Amino acid sequence: MLPLIITAILTGCAAEAVFIVFEYKKNWLPALLLKSAASIFFLLVGLLALRSAQNVSYARWILAGLVFGAAGDVCLNLRNLCKKRARLIFMLGIAAFLIGHVCYVWALAAQAPEALLYAAPICAALSFLVI
Repeated sequence: MLPLIITAILTGCAAEAVFIVFEYKKNWLPALLLKSAASIFFLLVGLLALRSAQNVSYARWILAGLVFGAAGDVCLNLRNLCKKRARLIFMLGIAAFLIGHVCYVWALAAQAPEALLYAAPICAALSFLVI
């Protein structure tokens, strides 16, 4: 199982690296296809890890976060091809990322709910300082 996971990670990273080149050149269709491929490989990593997870509930929430992250990636890159609906597609991508991150927080909070007592205020304070 581990060799498959490592292969999927490396292939996803390679697709991501080539995506960056195409995006930099503003070659939008290949960039979208490469970003989608990278997202599929990262989803594959999540699926493979789910098969051997000791805590299936945690792994499912992480996989759900990966699914929403992949949707967000596709939307953020699709907006470059759909100029008339770029704002709507961008907002859908941001919403997908938000939902994905809620899934990650939910997975982590289920593991250590007491961490929310100090993590949430610290994150709020840091967010305020950054803004």
